[in-house]
Amino acid sequence: MQIKYTDKALKQLSKISNSNKKDAQSIADGIKEYAENKPANANIRKLKGKLKTYFRMRIGNYRAIFNTKNETLFVYNIKHRKDIYND
Repeated sequence: MQIKYTDKALKQLSKISNSNKKDAQSIADGIKEYAENKPANANIRKLKGKLKTYFRMRIGNYRAIFNTKNETLFVYNIKHRKDIYND
């Protein structure tokens, strides 16, 4: 499965990397692992309400908002768990 990041997600990942490279690497690795293998232990949940067409992936204290379409995983948002749902 191919991975596509929005400009917003790349900027957020870069900001995380500036403060904590280990967390940023964990996030990138988690997304890549899910795209390649879809492991059963991945913490994925379908969102509700106005975001019902999206999923969230829990990676430590960070969350990635994504959806899949035609064998492509689109990552839209990556933020700390306290901030992710406030946009």
